[in-house]
Amino acid sequence: MKTINKLVLLEGNEVVLSKEEAIKKLADKLEEAGFLTSCNEFLESVYLREEIAPTTVGYGIGLPHGKGSCVKESVVAFMRVKNPILWNIQDDEKVKIVFMLAVSEEEGKGTHNDILVELSKKILDSNFRNRIENSSSIEEIVKLINE
Repeated sequence: MKTINKLVLLEGNEVVLSKEEAIKKLADKLEEAGFLTSCNEFLESVYLREEIAPTTVGYGIGLPHGKGSCVKESVVAFMRVKNPILWNIQDDEKVKIVFMLAVSEEEGKGTHNDILVELSKKILDSNFRNRIENSSSIEEIVKLINE
């Protein structure tokens, strides 16, 4: 898997009431950290992907993602929410952990797919999920993702 060295972490258990609020909060954080040239353009990319199919991957985890020229450098944003939020209306699936992937146009589809596949595989591992749920630092989460 392409190593992810850039990760934006929202501290603690965030209080969000909806999938849209979580996605917006993460995108805003990416923009504040200088990873996006246009938060709105990135959000369009993420929501277009969500229209294809909800990005829940099971185990209470959401994996929204977007890409484009508005992404300066590929990055993963991470959030734990205080109360599970409805992510997939059709299956009544809720999430408590969100990984948002932002991929630059420069790195393209290959990187995008590689990271999604590898992160999805890791999510299948209960030890990984437990460690992610209990980790408290950006460094620890980056290490877990890159193991």
